[in-house]
Amino acid sequence: MRAAGLLVVLLAATPVSAAPPSPQEPPEICSCDPPPQPRKLPADEALALGRRLALAVQNEAVARRTNELIAIAEARTGRPPEPPNYPNGPIRAVPTLRRPLNISWDFRMGTRVAEHVGLVYAWRYPVDQLRQMVAFFESPAGEAFLKDRGPAAVPDDVAEALRSPELDEDLLDIVCNRPPFEKTLGPHHDWRRLHPGVEGFEPTPVPAWCASTVTLTTK
Repeated sequence: MRAAGLLVVLLAATPVSAAPPSPQEPPEICSCDPPPQPRKLPADEALALGRRLALAVQNEAVARRTNELIAIAEARTGRPPEPPNYPNGPIRAVPTLRRPLNISWDFRMGTRVAEHVGLVYAWRYPVDQLRQMVAFFESPAGEAFLKDRGPAAVPDDVAEALRSPELDEDLLDIVCNRPPFEKTLGPHHDWRRLHPGVEGFEPTPVPAWCASTVTLTTK
């Protein structure tokens, strides 16, 4: 009896070995959100109508932004000084109209800016409404309305399109004769549909700074 009690005491005093560690749990599968997909461009007719509407109702904003971008390229390229013009004598000098350094830059860049603004309208309105608005604002009655209305505030989404960094890349494409850049995000993911191309212009001489320039900034 005493031996049995001693055995119980010895068993109680013997340390219990720790349980073997459980295998490490596999890491959880990431449930992160997928990268945003570029918004699908509207139909070609909607893009064309949106561009025409932009040129009709936002012509001043498009021209102003185009001039800002072209001025950047001209400042980097350098332009010869304009000859003085004194039609009424040197005291009453009348400045001549500023000629663009390269007329194709102005026209092609203005087209690109209008295409970005037109995309805003192409996303906003159905095609049948775009047809009606373009028909009105391109008519004498619509032109008279816009003239009487005077400058109007630029909508926020149009202002955002005018500030788009893609326009800086467009400027490089035009001035530096770069091939279309294959982009995957933003409206440029379908570059050839958004910018169908402007016919009638030969390649222009490439300024020297294009060789070492990756991007431009308007800030």
